[in-house]
Amino acid sequence: MLTKLTLGTAQFGLDYGINNCSGKPDIKESIEMLEYAYSNGIKSVDTAAAYGDSEIVIGKWIEDYPHEDLFITSKISSITDANISKNNIMGYLEEQICLSLEKLRIKKIDNILLHNFYDLINYGSILMDALIKLKDKGYVEIIGCSIYDLESIDTFSQYPFDSIQFPGSIFNQRILESDKLIKLKEKNVKIFVRSAFVQGLVFMNPVKLPKELAGIKKYLIQLKELSDDYNLSISEIAMGYLMNHDRVDSIVFGVDNINQLKEIIEIKNKNIINKEVIINKFSTVPDKLVDPRNWRF
Repeated sequence: MLTKLTLGTAQFGLDYGINNCSGKPDIKESIEMLEYAYSNGIKSVDTAAAYGDSEIVIGKWIEDYPHEDLFITSKISSITDANISKNNIMGYLEEQICLSLEKLRIKKIDNILLHNFYDLINYGSILMDALIKLKDKGYVEIIGCSIYDLESIDTFSQYPFDSIQFPGSIFNQRILESDKLIKLKEKNVKIFVRSAFVQGLVFMNPVKLPKELAGIKKYLIQLKELSDDYNLSISEIAMGYLMNHDRVDSIVFGVDNINQLKEIIEIKNKNIINKEVIINKFSTVPDKLVDPRNWRF
């Protein structure tokens, strides 16, 4: 069952996030968080083959706590990086999906994504045809692609995908507020938004930023002022913008510990802040500051 919130699990398999000081939780803590999320109405989970032990952790949770109404998203690791020939695409995809199914201990993946958008550019219709065949075989329910930027939607839209995942946040509104996204909604493409907290960037102290992120300082100060003016936490502002957005089907969020998860659950039923306030305040944040691919520390 797809829910408005999707628990991201990169943290369960990797040390993930620019503001994560605690490292990845152990398997017991991870399973506790998965089950707590489920018991509080978060029945969607996001993972990837590239997220270390994440799929294995989810599989152990599913074994310990069988649930019939989960919605599992996983992602196929870069085909381009694996240097797979076009003739071997079908076999490679089938092998990778079967490996994920085995780790997850499920019979079908609800939503499978290409993790590397450039796979679509490099392999095109051959790749798309293979994904459709795997869908027809019953390995997956819907197929999609993970992207980073607005320009990628033009290529994405040339293919019959069912879902898309992209970064969207108070600091990164370009895709969310674009007309291109409206056209995808009209095609009934499921919209998954990740990086609501920009990998923890929104929580960083503006006076303790790495020099590479100095340009984001004024926006963090404005965010703190907004937080004070509305008597809202940073989490409430960041999640509220997406929770109240009618173009978003599900928000993929990550947490490092159970307390962070509880905070998100408390937020999810609140009508927090008018999105127009956010749009007006932060629509000019430069892309290069909020795209983790540009971070070099």
